[in-house]
Amino acid sequence: DYVALVTSGIGGEADVGLLQNHLRQARIACDSFADPAWRSEGLRLLEATTLRHSIEAEPGTDHQLAWARALTMTAAGGDSVGLLSGLLDGSRSLDGLRVDVDLRWALLLRLVVLGVAGDDAIDAELQRDRTATGERQAAMARAARPSAEAKAEAWAAMVERDELPNALQRATIGGFQQPDQRELL
Repeated sequence: DYVALVTSGIGGEADVGLLQNHLRQARIACDSFADPAWRSEGLRLLEATTLRHSIEAEPGTDHQLAWARALTMTAAGGDSVGLLSGLLDGSRSLDGLRVDVDLRWALLLRLVVLGVAGDDAIDAELQRDRTATGERQAAMARAARPSAEAKAEAWAAMVERDELPNALQRATIGGFQQPDQRELL
C-alpha cells in the first residue's frame, strides 16, 4: 500500500527532501517488508515512476536531480538502463541535468549492480576521479559486481584481511550488500 501510495502521488511533492525520503523508503519497503511474491511488482512501479519523472522533471532543478538519483536506485532494464548508460557515456542527456562526478558514480554503481558495467568501466571512472572519494566509490562498485568471485574478493578484503583503511572498508561493505543480489549473497 505504501509503495502504491508513493508511486501514485509523489510527483506532486514540492519538498525535494520529502521526495527523496519517500522514494528511498519505498525502495526499502519493497526490499525489506513487501511480500516476496509482490516485490518485483513494487520494484516495477518504482522504476516506471522514477523513469517517467526523471524525463519529465523541470530542467535544472533539484527535483530533476532527485528523480535522476532515484532512478539509480530503481533501474532494472530496458529504457531505464538505457538512459543510465547514455547519461554515463554522454550519448543521452536530460535538458538541464548536470552529470557531475557524484551522479556519474551513482549511475555506474547501478549499472555494475545489474551486470551491465564491470571492471573496465570502474577503472575508467576511477581514472576520471583520482580522489579519495573516487577510491571509495570504486571499492563500493567492485564489491557490488554480481558474481560469486567478486563477492568472495570483497568478503576476503572485509573479513579475512585487515589491510583496508576504514573508509574503504565501509565502502566495500556498502557495495557488497545489494538488495538486487539476494540469491547471490
